[in-house]
Amino acid sequence: LFSFQTISFRPFSINDTTGEITVSDIVDREEMALWSFGVQVTDKGTPARSTVVLVIITVVDTNDNPPVFPTDTLNVSFSESSPQLSTVTTVQAVDNLDVGENRVIFYSINSDVPFGIDRDTGVIYLNGSIDYETQRYYIFTVFANDDGLDTLTDTLLVRVNLINENDNTPQFELSEYTHYLSENASVGEALQINITAFDADSTLTVVVKLTYFITGGADNKFSINPETAVVSVAGPLDRETTPEYLIDLEVRDSSRTGYATLLVVLVDVNEAGPVFNSTSYVGYVREDAYIGRFVIAIEATDLEFFNPIDFILTEDGNGDFKIVSNISNPSAPFETSAFLLVNNSLDRETREIYELSITAIDSGDRRSVSPITVNLIDVNDNNPVFRENPAETANVSFSSICVEYNSTYNLPCYYTQIQESAAPGLILAVFTTDKDISDNALSLYSISSHNDSMFRIDSSTGQLFNDLAFNHEIEHLHVITVIATNAGSPQLIASALVVVDVLDANDNKPIFDQPIYNFTVYENNALDVNDTVMKFVGVAQATDIDDGRNGELSYRFISGNFNDAFTVLDGTITVTDTLDRESLSDSIFDLILQATDGNQNQQQTGNARVFITVLDINDNIPTFQETEYVVTIDEEYPVGVIIPIPGFTASDTDLSANGTLYYELSDTTYFNVTPTGQIYPVKRLDYDTIAQLQYAIVLNLTATDGGSPPLVGSTLITITIEDINDNGPEFIMDNITSEVSETTLSNTVIRRLADDVVDIDSSENAVQQFYIISGNTGLFNLNTNGVLTLLDTLDRETTPIYELSVLVQDAQRSIDFTDLTTLRIIVLDANDNTPMFSQSEYNIPVPENTSSNSILYTFVASDSDTSLHGPITYFINDSAILPVFRIASQNATLILTSPLDFETVNKSYEFYVYAIDNGNRTGRALVTVQVTDVNDNAPIFTGDMPYFVTVCENLTQAGLSFFQVTTMDLDSPPYNNRIKFRINNTVGPFVIDEDSGSISFTGAIDYEATKMILIPVTATDGGSPPLSQETYVALDICDSNDNTPIFSDTSYTQRISELTAPPAVVFTLTVTDEDSGRNGEFEVSITQAFPGTCLSLYIVDGLNIRLNADIDFENATTPITCVLLLEAVDNGIPALVSSSSSLTITIVNNNDNSPSFDDFQDTTIPENIGAQEFVTSISAKDPDEDDKITFSIQNSTGFFLIGEDNGIITTNRTFDYEVPQDRMHILSICIIDDGAPPLNVCQNLIITVEDVNDNAPVFIPSGQYEIDVYENTPITTVLLRVVTTDRDTPANSVVEYTVVLDTVNPVEDDARLFIVDPTSGGVKSLYLFDRETKDLYEFPVLARNGQQTTQANITIHVLDRNDHIPVVSQPSLFASLRENATTDTTVGTIQVVDNDIGPNTNISFELKGGDDGDLGHFAISRNGRVYVREASLDYENKTIYMIGVTVRDRSYIPYDDITLEDDVRFINSTMMEVINTVNVTYTIQLIDINDNAPICVMDLFEGLLEESTVNVKILEVVATDRDGLGGQSITYMVEPSNDSIPFSITSNNGELFNEISLDLEAQEVYRFIVLAIDEGIAPSRTASCNIQVTITDKNDNNPQFNRAEYYFNVSESLPVNGSVGNIFATDLDASVNGQVEYFFESGNDAGHFSIDRVTGYVTLANPVDYENPLQRSFKILVAATDLGFPPLQNRTDIYITVLDFNDNSPIAVDAIGNIDENATNGTVAVTLTATDADSTINKDLQFFLYGSEGLFYVNIHTGDVHLASNILDYETTRAHTYTYQVCDSGLPQLCSSNRSP
Repeated sequence: LFSFQTISFRPFSINDTTGEITVSDIVDREEMALWSFGVQVTDKGTPARSTVVLVIITVVDTNDNPPVFPTDTLNVSFSESSPQLSTVTTVQAVDNLDVGENRVIFYSINSDVPFGIDRDTGVIYLNGSIDYETQRYYIFTVFANDDGLDTLTDTLLVRVNLINENDNTPQFELSEYTHYLSENASVGEALQINITAFDADSTLTVVVKLTYFITGGADNKFSINPETAVVSVAGPLDRETTPEYLIDLEVRDSSRTGYATLLVVLVDVNEAGPVFNSTSYVGYVREDAYIGRFVIAIEATDLEFFNPIDFILTEDGNGDFKIVSNISNPSAPFETSAFLLVNNSLDRETREIYELSITAIDSGDRRSVSPITVNLIDVNDNNPVFRENPAETANVSFSSICVEYNSTYNLPCYYTQIQESAAPGLILAVFTTDKDISDNALSLYSISSHNDSMFRIDSSTGQLFNDLAFNHEIEHLHVITVIATNAGSPQLIASALVVVDVLDANDNKPIFDQPIYNFTVYENNALDVNDTVMKFVGVAQATDIDDGRNGELSYRFISGNFNDAFTVLDGTITVTDTLDRESLSDSIFDLILQATDGNQNQQQTGNARVFITVLDINDNIPTFQETEYVVTIDEEYPVGVIIPIPGFTASDTDLSANGTLYYELSDTTYFNVTPTGQIYPVKRLDYDTIAQLQYAIVLNLTATDGGSPPLVGSTLITITIEDINDNGPEFIMDNITSEVSETTLSNTVIRRLADDVVDIDSSENAVQQFYIISGNTGLFNLNTNGVLTLLDTLDRETTPIYELSVLVQDAQRSIDFTDLTTLRIIVLDANDNTPMFSQSEYNIPVPENTSSNSILYTFVASDSDTSLHGPITYFINDSAILPVFRIASQNATLILTSPLDFETVNKSYEFYVYAIDNGNRTGRALVTVQVTDVNDNAPIFTGDMPYFVTVCENLTQAGLSFFQVTTMDLDSPPYNNRIKFRINNTVGPFVIDEDSGSISFTGAIDYEATKMILIPVTATDGGSPPLSQETYVALDICDSNDNTPIFSDTSYTQRISELTAPPAVVFTLTVTDEDSGRNGEFEVSITQAFPGTCLSLYIVDGLNIRLNADIDFENATTPITCVLLLEAVDNGIPALVSSSSSLTITIVNNNDNSPSFDDFQDTTIPENIGAQEFVTSISAKDPDEDDKITFSIQNSTGFFLIGEDNGIITTNRTFDYEVPQDRMHILSICIIDDGAPPLNVCQNLIITVEDVNDNAPVFIPSGQYEIDVYENTPITTVLLRVVTTDRDTPANSVVEYTVVLDTVNPVEDDARLFIVDPTSGGVKSLYLFDRETKDLYEFPVLARNGQQTTQANITIHVLDRNDHIPVVSQPSLFASLRENATTDTTVGTIQVVDNDIGPNTNISFELKGGDDGDLGHFAISRNGRVYVREASLDYENKTIYMIGVTVRDRSYIPYDDITLEDDVRFINSTMMEVINTVNVTYTIQLIDINDNAPICVMDLFEGLLEESTVNVKILEVVATDRDGLGGQSITYMVEPSNDSIPFSITSNNGELFNEISLDLEAQEVYRFIVLAIDEGIAPSRTASCNIQVTITDKNDNNPQFNRAEYYFNVSESLPVNGSVGNIFATDLDASVNGQVEYFFESGNDAGHFSIDRVTGYVTLANPVDYENPLQRSFKILVAATDLGFPPLQNRTDIYITVLDFNDNSPIAVDAIGNIDENATNGTVAVTLTATDADSTINKDLQFFLYGSEGLFYVNIHTGDVHLASNILDYETTRAHTYTYQVCDSGLPQLCSSNRSP
């Protein structure tokens, strides 16, 4: 039975049966960390027996206590001038209840403040820029987080108040002050100037005291109040002695100084008034004086030195004059001058004399007055004006605007009529008037740029004369410009028109434009435009320069018009009836044409001669004699030779080109036709190629005449081709391959070679015979029909390939036509061999730590089958093995798939591996895998982990063992599981026993210095390499009460606001006690207070000092300052008491009244107000005493400023009403007092900006207007409207429009011809436009808005109306053109004349008529140029083209202007299109050139040439040519760029030869170009014929190895038939000449190796043994021989090195040794030895000792057996016998055993 030894309370219970102790109540480590009690176990015997065991239960800490700051808030003061990283304060939270990581505290700050905190110590430090003037305090939160698993947190609100330092220099508001002061200012008078300074260190609560000083420049005349900065006069002043003072000012705070200057300018005192230097003034000025022109100078004197005088015009002549005053005279500073200037435009004709008055005023407002008389001087500023002459006769009419005769200049006009026959003399007299006076009004007359020899004018009287007789035909209307010029300077002119209308007389005969006319017309009157009848022949035009009926003409033929064949009307000649050229006796008509005018009383006539030629048209079809011709030729008929065809002709009865014939074949594949109609073959005729055409070719031959349109006749020609035997049989391939299974039976047909041969001849010409030339060993039979039969059985292993040389020949021409091929017969394999492993059994040792996917072994199996049956696949068929091992199916590698473990899993595995080929033949081998042990288990610590021990600090004594660690190791003895212990590093006063693991103290530990220590302990086994495990023993030191509480400071100070209410915390103490638990708990109390009333005012709450009663700064009963004495006592046993500390608390007064505004109103300002102008003033008040109010604009946008002290609002920039954001401003005006804390109030002020007329109107879209107007546009038409915009408000945007007239040059002024509506801006013309007279008008228009004006320029272009018809100068055209004319080549140009301009001369040309497709060759441009559209003309296809050309003139006229004679087309409801058309015929004759290149008759000419031959004819190149001019002569040459080609060609017949011997191995195929060049007229033309010459082979190259020597390494374990390496040789020859076989010539006498004769693979024929020195290396001479005749050979050496394989186990030797019984540990008792026949690593040995039971151990490498434990006792055991094992290091590892006594 189990029971507790005592019955006192504990939170545990025990099961009396099982002894299981459980927790029965809450366990709190902070109350009790270690429980110890006795447990008694009693048996049930009689008497009952019992025993007691001590149970110690350590309570493990959990993180259940957060860190705690001693207070919630912390106030700290900190100087703004502190350097970076300076310590601000240190905060500290405590977590005394938890232990370990749970009580480790880290600190952090979460705010973006210029402070950082040390995460371990809680030191808050400066980490950024601070400035008291920018920000006076910072508030942030400090977090204390413990390091427990579930982190617990406490926060502390920290306020850092910056301490203001004197770090700013005081500054004056201005660096320079200026003040004007009267010179009679009295001593002590204060200057009315505000001099202020500020210091950025000043605050609302702390004002820096500033002191002001004058340091120089005052000359004792001025002083300054050091506190108010008021400057006063300190001595008498005199401007005449010292006019100004520049005073140096300084302002100082406690340590810094600011500077400024004050300029005081003394102002003179006025004592006398101004005096004019004349009692009156008289001035003269020209009436054209410019504004600002000087008129007269006025001077006045003021005896007061430098006393300024202002001048005012009290009578200014309605503003026409102005005065400029205050112009000082440097030579007489007491005198002042003024200038009278012109201020407006003057006009003598309106006002001649001005009476003005001027007043002079000095600065004392003293005045003097003087009169001024201004006389205007006349200038010549009025033009003469033409009037009706009162003395003129009645036959002269006058108009002020001569619209009827001239609409361009709008000038006055005189009109008269006069007979053409009248004698020279006086015509009329002109008359003018002028507003000017004297010489400026005197006019002189002249004529402007007319026929001076025809007219003259009297310069004084204005009488106009003609000195020459009139000629109505030369000029019937004379418009003369008369100019009147006055005598003024500058001279002004006026212009008038004199229109003299000359009446006509019939005094001229009709005259034809040429004396002889030549016209042509086609018979039947046919023009090849749809073959319609056209009567038009031509136009013979006469002219009569007389007017009216005198100039009207009629026409008639007076001779030569036989049978009235032609009719003439208005000069246009037409055909009366159809003409037939063949029926006419003469095809040319000779006619006389007469023109007569319309004057019946005095008739005039004129004659011209007209020749009309009747032209032929093409109306006869070419005709052949026969409708079909038949001819027969054989297939070898020569190329290019004419084929005779009897009766083969064609004829055409038409003339010239209409009778010229052109021949064309329907198919030119084999034949072509000459220009004379003869047929010839163009390529070699091959009967077999054209067999598909039934051995006959039917051609359609056409004969086309050269008419337009051309006429065509045709006939059929049938050409039959006869076959000849001209082709031999040819194998399709040079090498033929057949496959046959080695199981094929004899007499089986293998191949029918007739299917592999072609012969393009037919019937008996294509019979063939076959023969085997070589390669037959009697296995095959080939009959003459090409059937190949197997005669015996095949064996692939004996002979895998047979090569037969087969001949085929033509049965009729066997000698001439033969071909050879190589038939390659490949014997296919059958599966008849089983795969075999190189060993029947395999023993493979594998260390247990071999990693998964490691390759353990590679098996080798061989199969003599090849191809499909030969490849071997490997597998394991044991399901129990597959989870552990697998084998790669292709390369036979054995792979570990899961980890091995010697200790827990199988120590050996046995299974079979299989090798299977594709025919399912299978071989197998037995495999045993031995798992060997390695030291792969580290020691394992036992017991409850982790280790945790608690010892109180007063029990830590040197030598005390307080804990023992224990371990286990799964590895095998003797060394892999032998354990040693050690402490890893020096962590404290501890030591561990290396064998037992017992840990002891070596010294005492202080809980306050170290509360917990982790002791790192390592356990290491004796394996190789040794493995180790580390753990920690956690030693928890429990506390003893050995530390007193400690205040953080001996005294504290705190300031609190009078507004603080109880029970607020006014201060938080920092007290620490390094003890823990109750030993570290303490209580703080107030032991004494000064004065005593403070004891009731403050109480202690933990570490917080709280306010316990209301306080009032103003209440006298409230102590302003309290000093409290404090004491702390801990709860330990015995209790410990702290030393005392004091806390001084001071109550601070507060600001509690806000400032307020006086009433103010919103205001308005004009937009043209300037910057720094007064807007309004704001005032405010504050009930608090001594509170200073500061004004500011909270939402300032930079438009306004406000005085901080006076509230005056001024502008800070200019305004623009037109910018929307400038129109209204809502300012938030704020006032703030300087109390603590400061109080502020804000209120909105609205300032509205009013518009003023400050923007001129702007023309839109721009100031340039440009329009087009048709001539004769009605006067009432609004031509355009000018439009303006104005950014000002509507009231300021009213615009008036006017035309700006040119007063200087009115005659040339276009503006006088136009008016503009002043309101709408509509512009109209006063006169009709006439483009022929003037086509451009330019004038300005003015837009006026009050005083704002803008000018725009108007440009009017007068457009033309169509009133002229185009005239074609040539009725027909003829041109010659080379057939190779390129695209855009000019054929000719149609000349057209049209007197209109612009679109009215829009002449268009169009080609019409001709044969289908003719128009596709030509085109005509917009300017009438006929040109080649595309370069596709061909003289061989067509020689003459006749093209119709239509010329059109398009114009557009209003619908109302249409007459019956107009040929019109509807455009829209107001406009119609007028079309005038002229037709001409264009005949184009082509000129033949050499434009056809020769044509190669074959796409590729191929030939064969055996290598090493010279000057052999290879092939013949043939080409043909279509051109007739070039003839059939063609020259052949090798293309020059192929100069490296070793061939030559005969130039006249195209035969190709080789010049040198060629080598197939250097180049097998030659491809190049042969040129076929005709002999046509330059340039000659060339065809490029493709040539391919193939070189056939000759055995002339030895095989060449790819290496000079071969080196191979081979393991001695390589099985027979295993691969050693591969050699390879190449032969540049082709076919059998390039096939290589290999064999050994020497060095393989023992037959260890073999070589594949075809592939060159070297394999192992007999095993090799590395241990045999004669078999460690081999040198073999190998030869490579080709299969050519005679065969060629090459040789090289093979070097084979045999590598050692671990195939010998080590042999252990018995070992006997002696050792003293008192030998020490490590003494060598015996050395183990063994031998191994292998070498290198395979003979590196390792020794293992078994059964020593820890008494001995062996050095694994040297074999030395050492004493492990010095407990030998000779008397007990005299001999020790053990078994040892020796293993080599090879793979697989081999071992053997022996005994060691």
